[in-house]
Amino acid sequence: MTKPKPRVVKPHTRNIAVSFAASNMQADVLGVIKEYFEDLPTVKDVLEQVCDAATKYELAVSGNPDRKNTQEQRHDRHELVETLKELRIRLDPLHLPQPLMSSARLAYSPTSSGAPTLDGEIGFLLGKIEEMLQLFNSVDIPTPAKTNPGKPERDTLINDLVLTFESMASSDISYAGSTPEEVMGECREFVQNICNLIDPDIKIPRNL
Repeated sequence: MTKPKPRVVKPHTRNIAVSFAASNMQADVLGVIKEYFEDLPTVKDVLEQVCDAATKYELAVSGNPDRKNTQEQRHDRHELVETLKELRIRLDPLHLPQPLMSSARLAYSPTSSGAPTLDGEIGFLLGKIEEMLQLFNSVDIPTPAKTNPGKPERDTLINDLVLTFESMASSDISYAGSTPEEVMGECREFVQNICNLIDPDIKIPRNL
């Protein structure tokens, strides 16, 4: 009999706001910003505005039912609920292998906030899983009014990044004496580099 392969767990959802909070992505964005701005206060302001623009873009995309992203998020929600249901069954004392539990009870070391026994800890965890199931089952991903897929969100993001660059470049020493054409060329590069980090599929218009 062929042994069944374990389920592949690879969520589609990528929360940009959480990614920015993580040091790796924020460091990448900061590295791009420092290529275009020198003043430390300006760099901090640009980073904050870029994070805000990225978060707004993520919310707009995830709220658009025509986007593949939204369909994938619905799939992720379904998989999450099914996983919690499976975990609830797996952790049921009726289904826990006794040889496993005998050794695990001896090895269990309660934390300051944990239950004094392994059985108590499992019971507490089952209660929290049930709470999460009830919560996630009661909430669905909304389906707002339809929009042109992708383009409005992209245009808003690009516009926000352009406004950020132009407003900050006007006071940064890096662009003292630069012509408007030179500043616009740097702006285009900046926007594309930031978009590559937020969503590699974003292509900025040629007439930017």
